[in-house]
Amino acid sequence: VIDEIQRIPALLNEVHLQIEKSRGLRFILTGSSARKLRQKGVNLLGGRARSRRLHPFVWTEIREQFDLGRILLHGSLPSIFFSESPREDLKSYVGDYLREEIASEAATRNLPAFARFIETAAITNGQILNYQKISNDAQVKRSTVQNYYEILRDTLIGTELEAFKKTRSRKATVTSKFYFFDVGVVNYLKGIRELPERTSLFGEAFEAYLHHELRSWIDYQGDGDLRYWRSQTGSHE
Repeated sequence: VIDEIQRIPALLNEVHLQIEKSRGLRFILTGSSARKLRQKGVNLLGGRARSRRLHPFVWTEIREQFDLGRILLHGSLPSIFFSESPREDLKSYVGDYLREEIASEAATRNLPAFARFIETAAITNGQILNYQKISNDAQVKRSTVQNYYEILRDTLIGTELEAFKKTRSRKATVTSKFYFFDVGVVNYLKGIRELPERTSLFGEAFEAYLHHELRSWIDYQGDGDLRYWRSQTGSHE
């Protein structure tokens, strides 16, 4: 088992060699960035490896410990879920990982710009992507915003939810939405400390959590598709 394989990509050649030489030998390679591997043009074990994506906890993994209010507020990252001080641990995760390590993927020294972007991206979590508006709000060039979103996708921090376009009755929206991988991370970036029921904030968090459950189910089953539909008037979704 090799963790964070992208840090020493040359190991992939050795893994490939051992797979070829040793019948029945298996490897588990984990990582948090496909971007570094692609950029360096390394051996991606084409045809010899299966790719799986791991998500924060889903309902079936925690069952009796499931607490909707807690999960909607703090998310379901394993280390956060079992923490006695989830907000403090989220602070560490967001500060040490998102704002620094993910920013380094952009090869940029302008960390304040990336910090403004990621906070703006969190505020618009689950909304239809509007690069120009996000650019204006974060005070970052549109081309840079698009590059930052690509980095979030490559580092598994979020995914796009494409629009369902096959409809004849009404003209549908065609622009994607973007969802972070964990609602607790989103709430911390937005500065949310509580989620009163029957509020828009609660509804947004619940939608994001449902997206997480559905996306996880599809990835773990290994088959399926997930899209959203919304008319251009916004009256149906």
